[in-house]
Amino acid sequence: MLLQWCFRIESALPNAAWSFILRRQSRILGWSLPIDYLHCVVTLPHEFIPLILANENAMYRLFFECVGRTLRELAMEKHGAQVGVVMVLHSWGQRMNAHPHIHTIVTVGGLSVDENRWVTVAADCMFAREEVSERFRKLFVAGVRQLYRRQQLTLPSDMKWIGGEEELERWLAWTQQKPWQANVQTGATTLSGPGSGCQVSGGICGRIGDS
Repeated sequence: MLLQWCFRIESALPNAAWSFILRRQSRILGWSLPIDYLHCVVTLPHEFIPLILANENAMYRLFFECVGRTLRELAMEKHGAQVGVVMVLHSWGQRMNAHPHIHTIVTVGGLSVDENRWVTVAADCMFAREEVSERFRKLFVAGVRQLYRRQQLTLPSDMKWIGGEEELERWLAWTQQKPWQANVQTGATTLSGPGSGCQVSGGICGRIGDS
């Protein structure tokens, strides 16, 4: 079964947050397999921050969906594998600045399409950061465009100049000239075994920058 689980953390109460981390680590360990995992981080350009702050539910949901879809589609297209993915949203950076990015822990390899065997893939061949960044960019921009057409976006004050799809397309074209970052850690940084995956998940869940 494909594992894809997304969660957000309220970190205002340290004791409660630590208890939350321990419970989640235990749960993830119960799901984990004795295989290797990749740690992949996908970051949104800061130009989207005003739009996110004005539409947190819709935009963060889109963010999760596009990251998960990117990894699943690439794994299936390249390797014929259904990967397992755990995703954690950080809405702030370590300097307490708005810096939306999603940490993912991804299985190296995955179930075959018929779910009868495990597809083995070398960690270095799983994903390339350029292809993750490019696929995510296309999906996210298309998602923003769809939300706008459905009138499901509230434009912040500094984007009120967008009065129709022509202006939106001009703004989206501008955002696509900015860096779209995807960091795929492979090689020496590959996570070996379920315990290491849980250790990383605990670390990324316990930082100040968690949402």
